[in-house]
Amino acid sequence: MIANSWSRHGPRVAALLVGAAALTILVTAPGMGGYLMTVVITAVLFAYLAQCWNIVGGYAGRFSFGHAAFFGVGAYTTGVLGQHGVNPWLGLLVGAAFAALLGAALAVVSFRFGVRGPYFALSTLALAETLRVVFTNWEFVGAARGVMVDFSPGSSLAAFQFDSRLPYLYLILGLAAAVTALVAALDRHRVGLYLRALREDETVAASLGVDCQRYATYASALSAALTAVGGAFYTQWLLFIEAPTVYGVEISVAMVIPVLLGGVGTVWGPLLGSLALAPIQEGARALFRDRPGADLVVYGIVIAVVIIYLPRGIMGLFTPRPKVDQPPVAPVTPPVPVGAAR
Repeated sequence: MIANSWSRHGPRVAALLVGAAALTILVTAPGMGGYLMTVVITAVLFAYLAQCWNIVGGYAGRFSFGHAAFFGVGAYTTGVLGQHGVNPWLGLLVGAAFAALLGAALAVVSFRFGVRGPYFALSTLALAETLRVVFTNWEFVGAARGVMVDFSPGSSLAAFQFDSRLPYLYLILGLAAAVTALVAALDRHRVGLYLRALREDETVAASLGVDCQRYATYASALSAALTAVGGAFYTQWLLFIEAPTVYGVEISVAMVIPVLLGGVGTVWGPLLGSLALAPIQEGARALFRDRPGADLVVYGIVIAVVIIYLPRGIMGLFTPRPKVDQPPVAPVTPPVPVGAAR
């Protein structure tokens, strides 16, 4: 089993590990500024978040366009509890639990009222926008002022604070590797099979005995909890959060696009999509430095072209299309004219 798994995924794992090692060496080389380090950490963070979204959007087929709701819950829970002296790691766990409950409730309600497809996507977007407005006006969480996290000098893993950016890079790389391992295990487990069946045709899956609501709820809760962990990391890294940012639609879009670009419902697609997007973003920004907004136009065009010509994403280049065997066609015997047999 291990040999077969390595033969299928080994080259990709090796390539990702080599890429991560080269990336780490690059950002730690002498003379490298903090800007590049920030870009790399941001790219890896959104690779992690894209993988979290992939669980519910890619495997379960529940296209969430408001995953920033769970990201914001994790960010605010960690930040607000930290202001009251609670350890950030405990705040991370509490935020993940809150997000899991919210994700599970969203899945149950959507099944109860038959919310599917684009209506489900819009309902998740409405949830994120509602939380953005509420937190922007809620004095207990800082309202429009946001939440500022106190920084204690001295690197400490226990305090979730470091004097340099490098430990944050190692930490988010570890989180990205962990969630990818989780998705790989899910992909091979029967639960992954149930989720794919739910994605392809919910009615057929239910007729075959799959408890669609149960497994969709599991996927939504797991995806939400892991996304909240990313929000907690974001808070401890930047030490400041505000509702328009962490609950903004930009966060949700940044989770979805790498999955669409890399390959929906695949183990490595979100990571490959994120690795492809980072140089496109920074290259467009550098090329159109004097023309604000032009880089976003180029960025959007490149993504649209890739999605149109690679509908299965980058992973479609590595996985051939399944061949569908056509049944043999019986030869057609021409009719015999009446009286010809005599």
